[in-house]
Amino acid sequence: MAVSNYGILIADDEPIECIALETLLKNHFPDLRIFPSVSNGVDFVAGVGKYSPDIVIVDINMPGINGLDAL
Repeated sequence: MAVSNYGILIADDEPIECIALETLLKNHFPDLRIFPSVSNGVDFVAGVGKYSPDIVIVDINMPGINGLDAL
């Protein structure tokens, strides 16, 4: 299945988690567009507005706006 038409945004305040998820996704889905990850709820909301991702992976406990409120 080709995933080149899909973009993903990762929101997590732990940089190692973002790096791990990005690496995993790049290795298994090289055609997936991975937007720059964000580290808080405010940046997540802005990133969704800027990139319009098809898929989001959001941490619940983040500074600013928590993940559930941001969704």
